[in-house]
Amino acid sequence: MLGTSATLALDAVTFGASAGLLWLGLRPRPAPPGPVTGIRSGSPLRSAAAGARLVGSDARLRALVGCAWLGYFFVVPEGLAAPYAAALGGGAGTVGLLMAAQPAGAVVGAALLARLVAPARRPGLLGPLAVLSYTPRLGGALHPGVVVSLALWAVSGLGTSYQLVANSAFVLAVPAACGDRARRSGSCSRASTPRRERPSSSPGPPPSASRPLRW
Repeated sequence: MLGTSATLALDAVTFGASAGLLWLGLRPRPAPPGPVTGIRSGSPLRSAAAGARLVGSDARLRALVGCAWLGYFFVVPEGLAAPYAAALGGGAGTVGLLMAAQPAGAVVGAALLARLVAPARRPGLLGPLAVLSYTPRLGGALHPGVVVSLALWAVSGLGTSYQLVANSAFVLAVPAACGDRARRSGSCSRASTPRRERPSSSPGPPPSASRPLRW
């Protein structure tokens, strides 16, 4: 088992590697020029309030914000990992495995969603994946043992890939120049928010932005 210092150092290295991948793998996307009607530039507080009004006035955006906010509950099982492992008769190793199970499932789920599911089909999976991200944890009430608990936590992690769908749908639904202000209202979760370039010859929103969510 790694010690505290080695674990923190390894964690820092992974953050550096992630930053390097983003730096090398993403193209620059300048902010759209010109003012946006209805939202004036100003202090961060005023800008955040304008974004909150934008989100609050649109039912689709409110639904997406609600889905994104669910992500903040993901940390609750991690906080309970130690007492839960003790209840199962496990030690520090079990705690580590439990805390790693959901992130591992999230990585696999995001990869499967990106590679195997067509973009047009992803909005329809938002609701089922959101449910999948929480319901497996209910099996813990049955005290299923360490192996089954690890499987349940990993499956829960698979479901958290719905955050990619919610965040990308949010970006597509918000006017391009309003995006930063709307995101300051608390719409974005810990998941990454992919962006899509919009051709300059298409002044309106992309077709997928106007479709209702199907849960």
